Amino acid sequence: MTTLKAELDARRAEFMKTAPPDKAAAFQRGVDELAASGIAERAIKAGDMAPDFTLANARGERVALSALLARGPAVLVFYRGGWCPYCNLQLVAAAWIDVEYRNRAETDEIVAAVRALTARAAA
Repeated sequence: MTTLKAELDARRAEFMKTAPPDKAAAFQRGVDELAASGIAERAIKAGDMAPDFTLANARGERVALSALLARGPAVLVFYRGGWCPYCNLQLVAAAWIDVEYRNRAETDEIVAAVRALTARAAA
């Protein structure tokens, strides 16, 4: 199985190879600006405790992270839309949630969200 990082790296390499020079340069400027901003150093790392927050789930219901964590591990997926190739790769990588945890009640919110996002991506 290919990792999400490998898929993203391959997608980026293909884009940089085939994109018009002005688009490739704009993309690289954005990457460089993010790297220079230090945002990665300030981001929450694997194993860090996330602050509590409340968001709407795939059914539009408000769900707090603390409520999900009380039932088990939680996964947060940011999906901008079917137009975003990186978001779609993320969904494919996250599809293991449905396969791996299909029968575990504590992952209902995650599975419902992944299914809804995958359906939107396919539409």
